[in-house]
Amino acid sequence: MFNKKKRHVYAAEEPVENRPRFEEVWPESAGTLPAVVDDAELIVTQEDSLCFDLALPDHPAHRFQVRSSWGSLYLRDERQCLAWKYLADEPPPTPEPGCDHIRKKDRVWLCWDDEAGRLAVSRYRNREDRNNSVPLHSLRYGISATPPSLSTSLVAVAVAMLVDGERLVIGWVREEQIGSATVRIAVSTLLAFPAVDPAKLIWVLERHPETLPTLWPLLAEPVRVAGTTEGPVPTWLNRVLDVALLYADHLREAARRGLIPEDAAAWPGLAELAARPGKSAALAKARSLLAAVRDGGRR
Repeated sequence: MFNKKKRHVYAAEEPVENRPRFEEVWPESAGTLPAVVDDAELIVTQEDSLCFDLALPDHPAHRFQVRSSWGSLYLRDERQCLAWKYLADEPPPTPEPGCDHIRKKDRVWLCWDDEAGRLAVSRYRNREDRNNSVPLHSLRYGISATPPSLSTSLVAVAVAMLVDGERLVIGWVREEQIGSATVRIAVSTLLAFPAVDPAKLIWVLERHPETLPTLWPLLAEPVRVAGTTEGPVPTWLNRVLDVALLYADHLREAARRGLIPEDAAAWPGLAELAARPGKSAALAKARSLLAAVRDGGRR
């Protein structure tokens, strides 16, 4: 569709009439829920599946491991994670080959406790009735009790699972269950770990423009990290910049209207990328994006 010489600025070549209008993509209140910060420390590794090991401030003697192969069902339907509890001074447990279940004595549930204001740990799937049969809230079982909030670590687990095309986050965005402030913290946390590849997360923005007001940190945070880290630019940067260029006009307008925080609207790291010497595709795209978000794409 586009010749190779112009590919790095393909977003600018897209016919204007084919782009959704700003108001269609970015309603005024979209993505504005405040962050629910749980203060957990998160480590992400890759084994047969993504593993998320959490250290919680009020459980210093233990760590809690969530695996992506367990996490999506319970997060989607119940707003909680099935986790494996183990001692902090021991290595995480390893399931037997071909077995990804948790031993009953080590099984716990992680859920944000709105009343206590913390990420709570329970032996019970239904912590109120102290049983493991039916949860307090569940989309699957049609239980309509008020769902708990989604804290930064739970959202980080869900966002990382976008690598496998998980649609969990899209549902939360459409239901206005999470905001960009929580996503920004979650993405910033995830980018510290090589197991998470930003280029594999941003498909959701390409296919679902309506998620942009909530998921724009999937673009801005990787650019910040790439621009403020010494050494060669990450291999994933090219792909991230492609999608950022696709929405450059919308992102610039959102910044002008104050719908993106001022510090993020300044695109930290982007000017540093644009100023690097060289003619690589990623650096050319960084210069194009910088021009687009600053002056309307006059190149």
